[in-house]
Amino acid sequence: MGVIIVFDLTSYQSFRNIERWLENICTEADSRVIRVVVGNKCDLKEREVSKEDIKLLTEHYGLCYFETSAKTGEKINNLFQFMAERIYDEWADKPSNLTQSQTLRKNKKKEKNDFCCF
Repeated sequence: MGVIIVFDLTSYQSFRNIERWLENICTEADSRVIRVVVGNKCDLKEREVSKEDIKLLTEHYGLCYFETSAKTGEKINNLFQFMAERIYDEWADKPSNLTQSQTLRKNKKKEKNDFCCF
């Protein structure tokens, strides 16, 4: 129902992997899945990923973004509260028909994989 894509703010290579992860989510997950990008290690000063790069990516894909620190716990609660609320808003009282959703994904995959959100 929700996916949190975490990358390391001190590793540009981990940031570059986000687009590949999004492709996998698009082809494997229900179209209603809530997607959030998280830059971890915000407590460190050696940052390799600029805020501008993050902004361009998240705006392009229409993603919400959080910066967190697993070490200090900074904004972890905010992230999970946000995810819980968004998942509830999207999925509560709405029947999930995974079989139908999987069929739609397979059909759309043949149509250049544009089903998800991009």
